[in-house]
Amino acid sequence: MAAALALKWPTAGNCAPWREEPSVAALFQQAKANGTFVRLDERTGQQRGHNQLRAEQRFSPASTFKIPNSLIGLSLGP
Repeated sequence: MAAALALKWPTAGNCAPWREEPSVAALFQQAKANGTFVRLDERTGQQRGHNQLRAEQRFSPASTFKIPNSLIGLSLGP
């Protein structure tokens, strides 16, 4: 199963070119934040977003799991 997913997962080599989105860049500048945003169109494989170099770097997920875990906890109730 993991191998099948890995073969389908888009990479820099099999996606359409990156398209920088100025409206997203403006939001990052307004917030004075350094980050990235990537949107993948599954039909075309085109990537759109902000800060391509940072998007291509690998980072540890760190605390990103706090958000879904909090939502799950809130939905289950006390």
